[in-house]
Amino acid sequence: MAVQSFLLERARKKEIQGWFGSYVSPAVVKQLVQNPDALKRLVAGGTKLFRFPKDVMDAAFKEAMAEYADLSAKNPAWKKIYEDFSAFRRDQNLWFRFTEASFDDFMQQQKL
Repeated sequence: MAVQSFLLERARKKEIQGWFGSYVSPAVVKQLVQNPDALKRLVAGGTKLFRFPKDVMDAAFKEAMAEYADLSAKNPAWKKIYEDFSAFRRDQNLWFRFTEASFDDFMQQQKL
């Protein structure tokens, strides 16, 4: 279980680097992942951080799904891996929705 958690966390960090690397300097993203205190310094220095707007997230998701469909049509190896990954992701999202998400929402509201 600890190994799975470690691997999922490592994958999540890589995914975050990929997402934000398109919008923020990869060097900044790398530093934020490696040094969480850097985020505190940015906020303390007056940097305003915002979530991506829903329309941006929806458009990015739509484009990603179109790209994955195109890759699946052209590359049987990709298609097999992506189908397996998609099934895993669906299961994980369901699990997260009922276990982790509510706790995460709760903790984000706490004054720690």
